[in-house]
Amino acid sequence: MTEKEKLIVFRICLEANIITLSQIQKWAEKTLVNNEIIRDDYILDLCSSESKGVNEIVHLLKQNEGSVENQEIWKIVYGVTWVLYEKNIINLKRACNFVYKVATEISYATEYDLSEGISLDDSYYLASKNICGNLNDVEKELKKITSGFKYLGLNFIESNFNNQDVLNNN
Repeated sequence: MTEKEKLIVFRICLEANIITLSQIQKWAEKTLVNNEIIRDDYILDLCSSESKGVNEIVHLLKQNEGSVENQEIWKIVYGVTWVLYEKNIINLKRACNFVYKVATEISYATEYDLSEGISLDDSYYLASKNICGNLNDVEKELKKITSGFKYLGLNFIESNFNNQDVLNNN
């Protein structure tokens, strides 16, 4: 995964309040220090993420991110969702909504059929209102859609962030 593709994952996770400005700043600082090339691009701006607002950083990420064509992007985000849900960092409602947002964005920008993810938010809503289905079935559906990507999500978290920052901050 390229650095520009990572920016997509960061933006999506930041917009959903899955990661923080502090975590993005730490990643940018680590990237800057570990890079032998002198950088004068967006990395410098990301190094001061905490002093800027979420909207400004989301905009900066969006301006510099790569294409969403790489299937690994949505798979990583699905994996991160399952990891955070499994560790009780996000609840079922938030996990379903997050998968819905990711599936919608990726599906509209590519030819990938992520319709299962798109319908997850509706399934949660209908089950929570006792209209159709139940929350146990929604949880099983979430697991079916996301748990297969758990290790991609864990690997992404471990290679880009302090594991404990992500797994304890939300």
